[in-house]
Amino acid sequence: MSKRKRKKNPAATGPSRFWGLPAFFAIWFSFILLKTLPGSSKILIQGLTFFLLTPWADEARAVSLGVLLIQTITDVMMAFVVPVAAYGIGMPIVRRLFAAPASRLERALLAQGLGLGVYAATVLVIGILGVNPETAIYTVSGVGIGLNAYEFIVRLQSGPPKSSPEAPNFFSSLEPIEWTALIAITYTGVLHFIGVLAPETFYDSLVYHLGVPNLYIQRGSILPIPEILHANFPQNIEMLYLAGLVLRGETAAKLLHFWTGVLSCLALYEFARTACSRRTALIAVSLFSSIPVVGIAVWHSGVELGVTFWSLMGVWSLVRALFALSQPSQHRELMPRWLVVSGAFFGFAMGAKYTAIWGTAAAGMVLVGRLWKVNELDRGLRARLVLIWGVAALAALAPWLLKNALFIGNPVYPFLAGLFADLHPGVDAASFKASAKGSFWHGGALSWKTWLVMPWELFIRGRNSFSFIGPVLVAFTPLALLYRRAAFPFGMLLALFGIEYVFWASTTSMIRLLIPGLPLFCLYTAHQLTRLGKQWRGWAAWLAFPIIAWNISWNAAMLNETSVPGVVFGYEHADSYRARTQHSYHYPYAEAVLWIHKNLPPKAKILISGDSRSYPIPRDLTVASVFNPDPLLAIVDRVSSPEAVYAELEEYSHLMICHGEASRTRGKALGSLSPEKLQILSFFLQAYTERIFKNKHGVMIYKLAPPTSPVIPPATLEEHPDLVRIAIYHGAKLAN
Repeated sequence: MSKRKRKKNPAATGPSRFWGLPAFFAIWFSFILLKTLPGSSKILIQGLTFFLLTPWADEARAVSLGVLLIQTITDVMMAFVVPVAAYGIGMPIVRRLFAAPASRLERALLAQGLGLGVYAATVLVIGILGVNPETAIYTVSGVGIGLNAYEFIVRLQSGPPKSSPEAPNFFSSLEPIEWTALIAITYTGVLHFIGVLAPETFYDSLVYHLGVPNLYIQRGSILPIPEILHANFPQNIEMLYLAGLVLRGETAAKLLHFWTGVLSCLALYEFARTACSRRTALIAVSLFSSIPVVGIAVWHSGVELGVTFWSLMGVWSLVRALFALSQPSQHRELMPRWLVVSGAFFGFAMGAKYTAIWGTAAAGMVLVGRLWKVNELDRGLRARLVLIWGVAALAALAPWLLKNALFIGNPVYPFLAGLFADLHPGVDAASFKASAKGSFWHGGALSWKTWLVMPWELFIRGRNSFSFIGPVLVAFTPLALLYRRAAFPFGMLLALFGIEYVFWASTTSMIRLLIPGLPLFCLYTAHQLTRLGKQWRGWAAWLAFPIIAWNISWNAAMLNETSVPGVVFGYEHADSYRARTQHSYHYPYAEAVLWIHKNLPPKAKILISGDSRSYPIPRDLTVASVFNPDPLLAIVDRVSSPEAVYAELEEYSHLMICHGEASRTRGKALGSLSPEKLQILSFFLQAYTERIFKNKHGVMIYKLAPPTSPVIPPATLEEHPDLVRIAIYHGAKLAN
């Protein structure tokens, strides 16, 4: 009896302990708000009055509203060909595996996730076989649309599907806090859609997210591109961009990334609604969608939102599998199927970005831990279930591993170079690793600054950064202390995010690489706020909205800062927008792209020096990433005369040099040229090139041709070619 009484004593002190932790959270949250809101009045005004204060509207309209509407509608319709085809590909798989998932939305999300992954893998395989990218895209899209039509006929024959419980009275039953969240989601979605419609200026997109698919189109096949380090990364999302470029163009490709963001929000909503409540779901989606770094990712053609969608679907399917394990024996047969689907989703995520291995490893660790707690399962069965999940993930990733093994000899290039084929000659592996660590790197997992200083710096110092996460993470992390057991395994979600965060923080400080884990954090946060709201008369759940309002305002302010509304609403022409400097777009070359399109023959081939960006140049070309040797400097380095340089460039008709970018990204290589090599470069540029284009940002296009008259050596420094003078500026010396 005394033991029983001692067990009851902690319960009696429970309320005071409970109130102590929420009090700490309330104080911490107030402190974060005080650090966030002061000095933010201009940001908040821009967010609340984005469509009322329109300084860009005072300018004369460059493009008529009718033309803009037609272009946008066409872009959306052509981009939507891919999701429609993916649904047609994915739904037969879903129908084969599961008789009836919980809701129509879940069924559609499963079909989209599986269909998009299979679509990308099929385009890759067909392209590697030498099929023209246009033919591959039209073939796969046509098959998917045909399957979709068949699925539509099947649905008609089977009668109307069963509606989800909340569908008939969704809007009529919304509570004030749910209306607020829905309005925030809608406003955020409109801002993100506006951001998507702006011309692409994201550096990584111009180099490889769009640049590499554009090269596949120009070359007529998916071929090795060793000069661009990132061309050998997994490219599931880039295959979707390839479809967008083929079907319509740049905006359609960007809309496909936007679509994966929409799918991520829908998956988060349905996941949270199933796990907890509609209120929790709407708060979670409004938190996630408004995070600044998520907005920046949505606006550009990166890969983070695709990774997020597949990773979130992988977690959801894993939860389904574990729930199936706890059901009566007749339902346990679904567990291996859910494990296969979960593994496939994580495989597709890793097939879009190597860093998805963090979330995959976290899921694998959680799966092993949960299975080993089930005593009724023997070790052999546990191992087989884990193996099923792992093999499914590997199978979904396999096309990219095989592609790299075939093209380069290293399935995980550029990693494990010692085990497999070496890196491409001249690759700057040290710079690549250093750049991946980001601006707030403090040494990784063993440094206390990684856990205390870095999160604070990302919140405080990142306000003007395009990798800014906002106050969400620092404001709501203390909610982890309020974890309580529930029917749904929220602790599992917290563990998944925590493990992924540890992997992330141990490797990098680039916050956009953490985006795939943020939906889990937002779901847990929304759950805890909703739970606290039930105990604090409902007002605790409203704590999310000051953060959401600030985040939305920051998104609006960044759109204004980059002059996006002006070009989207037709007050500035897209060509003019591309011709101006933007964030990560220091030296515009859009005028050169237009000039090439109008003046160079279709079969012209261009060598680009001093720059890694190539999209949207509409010609075949050779370009190198900043981690690969500059192609022109590499030739100069291995030959002994200007004549030999020209001979090496026999297959090229033109040379394009971006001098500003050359100084910014190739300064070290230029400065290390020996006097003899610098002399060769100088004489080659004087004798074998004829400048035919120049813009104010130092972008020049040269025609390659042998000299027709004797070349007079320059008498002064100013008479040397611009690239030579940049080399001298960075420390190179001319021969006496």
